[in-house]
Amino acid sequence: MNKQILSHLQHDYTEPVRDPLWKHIYLSRPLEKLIQQPVFLRLGRIKQLGPARLVYPGATHTRLSHSLGVYYLAKELLMTILTSMSCPVLTREGVRAFLCAALLHDIGHYPHAHSFDELPLEDHEILSGRIILSEPGRAAAIIDHNLPADNDPEVLFFRNILSGVMDPDKLDYLNRDAYFCGVPYGIQDTDFVISQIRPTLNGL
Repeated sequence: MNKQILSHLQHDYTEPVRDPLWKHIYLSRPLEKLIQQPVFLRLGRIKQLGPARLVYPGATHTRLSHSLGVYYLAKELLMTILTSMSCPVLTREGVRAFLCAALLHDIGHYPHAHSFDELPLEDHEILSGRIILSEPGRAAAIIDHNLPADNDPEVLFFRNILSGVMDPDKLDYLNRDAYFCGVPYGIQDTDFVISQIRPTLNGL
């Protein structure tokens, strides 16, 4: 099964998007159509670091570029996980849901969201899950931990990968923020980190 999923990841993701940080990011055709939807394109109008661009003029990167980066790193993580001797049983449908969740994890973000953490606003993860419920329910459940997982081991496994100690979200924004701010701190050796990851039943 893992060989079939690896083949799927290697051959069915052929649509390139050029990213200044990770270079070519390859999407499947369904995901390419997904990023053309207005609900995703609106992320291109939301700055990743909000008003930080007033201090760091290069920090004009957006939630859209960050979302593509998280998807890219999630796919790289999958390649390592699937070749590991300790890889749990995964399905093509579960892998697709995980990649969809990685791409859409910030879909519910609003401008300056982290500046408003003290206000009684819903978490963007909850909003993201609500927005993509029209997508596969598993993708929404991977993002929003308040949604029922129905004892689905793949959902629980992928939740811990998408939101963990060193997840693709953190690996992207630490590197992306450093790159666009023009500062040396925050840069992570993502190739090494990903190469050393070993899955467990609970995630990584």
